[in-house]
Amino acid sequence: MSLLTSLRSLFQRSRSDRHCSSVDRLDSFLSDFAPRRSASVSTPESAMAIAAVYRCVDILSGTIASLDLQHQKKDGTVFAYQPESPISLLFAGEANDRQNFFTLLQNAIIRLLLSGNAYLLPRFSPKSGELESLLLLSEGAVAYDPIRNRYHVSDHVFGISDDFSADAIIHLKNKSLDGGYTGVSTILYASLSLSLSANADRQTNDGLLAGNQKSGFLVGGNELQGIGALSEDVSDRITDRVNREIQAGQRIIRLSGSMQFIESSMSNSDAELLEVRKYSVLDVCRFFGVHPYMVFADQSTNYKEAENSQINFLNQTLRPFLRQIEQEFSNKLLPRSRRASERIRFDLSSLFATDLRTRADYVKACVESGTMTPNEGRAFEGRHPIAGGDQLFISCNVAPIDSPKLRGEESPKNESGGKSSSTEA
Repeated sequence: MSLLTSLRSLFQRSRSDRHCSSVDRLDSFLSDFAPRRSASVSTPESAMAIAAVYRCVDILSGTIASLDLQHQKKDGTVFAYQPESPISLLFAGEANDRQNFFTLLQNAIIRLLLSGNAYLLPRFSPKSGELESLLLLSEGAVAYDPIRNRYHVSDHVFGISDDFSADAIIHLKNKSLDGGYTGVSTILYASLSLSLSANADRQTNDGLLAGNQKSGFLVGGNELQGIGALSEDVSDRITDRVNREIQAGQRIIRLSGSMQFIESSMSNSDAELLEVRKYSVLDVCRFFGVHPYMVFADQSTNYKEAENSQINFLNQTLRPFLRQIEQEFSNKLLPRSRRASERIRFDLSSLFATDLRTRADYVKACVESGTMTPNEGRAFEGRHPIAGGDQLFISCNVAPIDSPKLRGEESPKNESGGKSSSTEA
């Protein structure tokens, strides 16, 4: 099949296959160009055996699950955190009788990246209507029907077998090709690059396990007499002997005077396996949106570059995931009547405070600018409030450019005998 034909079949859909999933079409396309008789990476287990994939998945899932997810309610013009609400209590502790919320969210992100979709089922109290638990449904237990817009769940782990409406299932999706109905695993998108990485790893391991043994041909003599003056039986015995001695690690092998060994194998350096493995790490990082220094790639970087990379990682990689989770949780956990005054949001403050000095500078700037009270700054650091710490302060080390104080003059007094009310900040 030509490349043009495969591309056309990937992006064009006939009436008969209108309801095919993104996974089926992308898998069919990649199978036409996948390397034959080589290591193939097509499952989450085989992908996680690659170090760069494991590290990228670990960074994304661990970072997102480590952020505090908050239930906020509108208080005046701002949204305030509601630590005692049932939703916040679930986010801060036990998601269900099998998992805490960190474990649930981390595995949901892993499922999203490696399988393309993660399905969560919220359960509400029949009396109060408040959220009681949140279940991460098993792999392959959910089927989505885009025509009926319903989910069929058959999960033997939780003993669930039923149809659910779209607003009853939290559906987290990876990038898709069917308009956003179902997600596609990153493994399928990156299967060619992952297979290259797996083949480089396998060839390196095979060479090390075999002691980088040589392989080649025994030649000599002419076509009429076979290999030299030797008969075919004798040459076969010599071939077997040479092969055994190579496998045994013999450094010097004796050959007949009429025979010659021509090597056909390549060393790891000749095959440029090191460069291939370095390239594959960078390629994996591109697919997952993780900077190479985060996966401990051999790249020199300084503190400022690492800080900028962290900001880019937040804005370009994490923020789309976080936004999807916030909207999906808000839409599925909050009734429509409460969404204008309540919301689900991540607290991103821990991402920006990378070290103690940065945290101290951040709190200091917030207190001095009147953005945060001293007690709020102490609460940010996990300290108890103090008396008088609930008052806002602002730094007063600037003045208007035409202020009398800058000219060495006294400020004019107002009629009441006090100082003028002209602005001096």
